[in-house]
Amino acid sequence: MLAFNRVVDAATAEEVAKLFAECIAAPGFADRAKEIFAAKKNLRLLELPAGGLEPERELQLKRILGECWCSSRISAKSRIVSCAR
Repeated sequence: MLAFNRVVDAATAEEVAKLFAECIAAPGFADRAKEIFAAKKNLRLLELPAGGLEPERELQLKRILGECWCSSRISAKSRIVSCAR
């Protein structure tokens, strides 16, 4: 798993695509970055809230029908951007 504290742009995606990763978490992904990552098998992109997670909220990861869902206990602010199979 890789995590970023800013939106992943195309240049970053090109470099990261050379590495093995099953999940990449970031506040966002540029459209071109999504295209680059779409070519990778079994890679999931997890878009986190832009302001970050609030420390008092527990992050929950759940597996639903073979996919990973990330949410906070109080509200679901995170979402899966893409799921390669």
